[in-house]
Amino acid sequence: MPTTTVTNQQNEIDLAARSGQVGRVEEILKTGYNINSKNEKGHSILMLAAYNGHYNLVQFLISQGADINSMDYSGSSILMGVVFKGHNQIFDLLVKAGANLELQNQKKQTALDYAIMFGKRDLIFKINQTLNTNRSAGRIEQMKTWINYIA
Repeated sequence: MPTTTVTNQQNEIDLAARSGQVGRVEEILKTGYNINSKNEKGHSILMLAAYNGHYNLVQFLISQGADINSMDYSGSSILMGVVFKGHNQIFDLLVKAGANLELQNQKKQTALDYAIMFGKRDLIFKINQTLNTNRSAGRIEQMKTWINYIA
């Protein structure tokens, strides 16, 4: 397959994933497109759908075997993006499907660090409960996560 066709197909499925077009994504997958392919930033279609809050598409992609632990080229996981955006229902869906809460990006940060950094108290509680930890969500802890993020 020529590179331009692959690039066009990648662009098309990325757009469909960002806009939550389940039918269009399904059509492209039926052509043999690899569900776990990544774009130039390392974003999978599951990552794009989850980050943009498209619950039905995320559910469909998981049912089709999409990698729930996919990481982009900076090392951020799908869960990190979902936590950043505050998509609680998608977070629950990914965790129920077995997403790894302890994946670390290049700065050794986890989804819990993102929840603390961005003040997502409900997700902090859920992650602490799931991991059987009790990490603080106070201002000092939040500042530490930002310092680590910036460093």
